[in-house]
Amino acid sequence: MEKSSARYTDYDFLKKIDPRFWAVMISASLWGLFAHGIVLFNKYSWHDDTQLFGIGGTFSLGRWFLEIIGIFVSKVFNSGHFSTPSINGIFSIFCVALISYILIRLFKIRRISFVVLITGLMVVFPSLTATFGYMFTAPYYMFAMLMAVYGAYLLASRPKWYTFGIGVILIGSSIGIYQAYIPVAITVMLFCFMVRLDEEDMSLKDFLIYGIYLIFACIAFMGFYAIMNKVCVELAGTFLGTYQGINEAGKEGMGVYLSRLKFAYKYYLVPGRLGQDGVWDNMYPWAVLSFYYLQMALSILLIAVKIYRLLKEKKVLKAVETLFLIAFIPLATNFIFIMTPLYSVYALTTYAEAMQFVFFAYLADSFTFPKEKLGKIRPVRLVAVLELVLLLLTSVTYARYDGACYLKAEITQTRAISYFNDMIAAIKSTEGYKDEYPVAFINPNQIRDKTMREIGELNALNISPYFGTDGLLNNYVWGNFLNIWCAYKPDQADPGQFVDLPEVTSMPHYPDQGSIKVVNETVVVKF
Repeated sequence: MEKSSARYTDYDFLKKIDPRFWAVMISASLWGLFAHGIVLFNKYSWHDDTQLFGIGGTFSLGRWFLEIIGIFVSKVFNSGHFSTPSINGIFSIFCVALISYILIRLFKIRRISFVVLITGLMVVFPSLTATFGYMFTAPYYMFAMLMAVYGAYLLASRPKWYTFGIGVILIGSSIGIYQAYIPVAITVMLFCFMVRLDEEDMSLKDFLIYGIYLIFACIAFMGFYAIMNKVCVELAGTFLGTYQGINEAGKEGMGVYLSRLKFAYKYYLVPGRLGQDGVWDNMYPWAVLSFYYLQMALSILLIAVKIYRLLKEKKVLKAVETLFLIAFIPLATNFIFIMTPLYSVYALTTYAEAMQFVFFAYLADSFTFPKEKLGKIRPVRLVAVLELVLLLLTSVTYARYDGACYLKAEITQTRAISYFNDMIAAIKSTEGYKDEYPVAFINPNQIRDKTMREIGELNALNISPYFGTDGLLNNYVWGNFLNIWCAYKPDQADPGQFVDLPEVTSMPHYPDQGSIKVVNETVVVKF
C-alpha cells in the first residue's frame, strides 16, 4: 500500500524556526559552560544558600508568587526543594537564553554575530554569577526575569486589551518573586517605545498617548502586585517584614528620591563601585569599564548621526522625541537606585544594567549609510566590526571575572571547612569534654582568626556573595554550614547563661589557647 503523503518523514518543521533562535540556544549553552561551568558541576554554599533545602523568604518579603510557585514545584515533583547546581543552573541559563531571544526580536537584530554576542553578554553578566551564589533560588529568579521581559514586551509591542492584561499579570507576578526586576520590565518597555518610534513617524499626540499608556501599564502591574501581595499576606496570617525597608517602601520624602534620581544618572555616566573599600558590588571590573566607555562613545556618535539625518530630513519632532527617550535610558537601567537605598543594591538587583550593552549593539546593528564609499572605508561594516570587537572583549572579560569569582568560592569554602574542622577537633580535645555535653557559642558573629588572612589577588572580586571568608564564618546560618559540610551539630546551650560568668569573661577569644572550656557540664566556645 502506498504511504500517505501527509505522513511526516523528516523534520521540515524545524526549518521554520527562526535561525536566530538556534543561534541563541547554542550560544547560551557555550557561553554558559565557558563562564559558569565550574559552578554548574560543583557545589558552593554561600550565605542564604547554606540552607540548601528552601526557596527563601516569601510572604514576609513581599514575594507572594515565590511561595505559590514553590508549592507548585513541590507538588509536581512530589518532593522538597534542593539547591542542585546543574539542574537549577542549566534551567536558569535557559531562561536567560529566552530573554536574549526576546530582546533580539524586539530590536530586530539582523547579524548572527550580534545575536551570539548579545546572548553571551546576557549569560556572562555578573548578576547571573551573583544569582548562582544563591543557587537554591536561582531558577525562580531567572524565571521571574523571563516573565518580566516577556510581559513588558507583550504589553508594549502589541498594545491590545488582552496583551495588556497578560503583560500586567506576568510582570506583577514576576516582582512577586523578586522585586528587583521592576527596572528590567521598565527598560524593555522603554526599548519597545524607541523601536516603535524608529519604525514610524509619531505625531506629538500619538507619542504622548503611547507614553501615557506605558505609564499606566506600570501603575497597573504595580497595583496588581500590591493587591495580590496584600491578599496573600492576609491569607497566610503574616505581615511584611523590615528586610531592606520593604515595609517602608514609597514613604521616603521627595528629596530622597530626587537624590536617588541624580545618582542613577551619575552612575550611568561614571559606573563602578557603589561604595568604598569594596563594601559594594563592582559590576564593571577590570577592563570592562574601558570597553563600556568606548561603546558609549560609539553609541553617542551613532545617535548624533541619527539626529543629524532626522534634522536634515526636516523631522524635527522625531529628533526631539528620540532624544527624549534616549535620555530615559539611565533612569530605566538604573531604576533600582531609585527604588531602594544604596546599601540595599547588590549584584542580584542590577541585571537591568546588562540591557545598556544590548542597546549599544542595537545601534550598531541598525546603523545604515549611503551605499557610496568614503574612499575605501565602508562605514556600516566599520561600525559593526568595532562594536562586535568591543562586545566580544566585554563578554570574555566578564566570563573570566565569573570564573575568578567561582575560584574564590572554591578556595573560601575549602578554607572555611578547614577552619571549622580545626575548631571541632579543638572542642573534642578540651579537657573534661563529653560527647553528650551541649555547646554554648559566645559571640558567634565575631569569628576571627588572624592566621586566616585574605588572599590579595581575590580581594578585587567584589560581587555578592563572593566577598570573603566572613561570608561563610560570620553568617547567620553558619550553624547549617557546620552541620552540612563538617558533620557537626551539637545540642546548643543558651550563651546568655554563660557570657557573664567570671570563668567565661576571663577566657581569651578563639583560637587562642583557653578559649574553649567545659563550664557546668557545657562546652563554652568564646569567639
